[in-house]
Amino acid sequence: MHSFQNDHRLPVKHYSTGALFAHWIPVLARREDRTLHVAYVPRDAPGLTVVDDWDGMGQRTTASGTVRLEDVRVPEDRVVPHHLTFTGPQLHGAYAQLLHAAIDVGIAGGALEEALEFVRTKARPWTPPGTT
Repeated sequence: MHSFQNDHRLPVKHYSTGALFAHWIPVLARREDRTLHVAYVPRDAPGLTVVDDWDGMGQRTTASGTVRLEDVRVPEDRVVPHHLTFTGPQLHGAYAQLLHAAIDVGIAGGALEEALEFVRTKARPWTPPGTT
């Protein structure tokens, strides 16, 4: 088994979206030659700790938290060269924008549904004095 970042410590990653429920946690890291890679680390890897410390301010289901990695070893077949993503035409940016737009539409739709439910069941209409 080859190791990623041979005996170097991987950093702390704050606000790791989905880490609390993930089976695999993607971590950006650089090799000795400074090229950027994504290491897919199993959730139960020795040296990996996920801390449930994210206060999502209404984002109840992001399952985010801080990921701490200490002397984590990653098999070579779980490391992808991310730096090659942008060497030619690609859809990475467009896909990311579409994904985030879909998330925003979902949040807006949920907020609208909540507002409608409130208006239908809890709002108390009133008329200003002298208008009846």
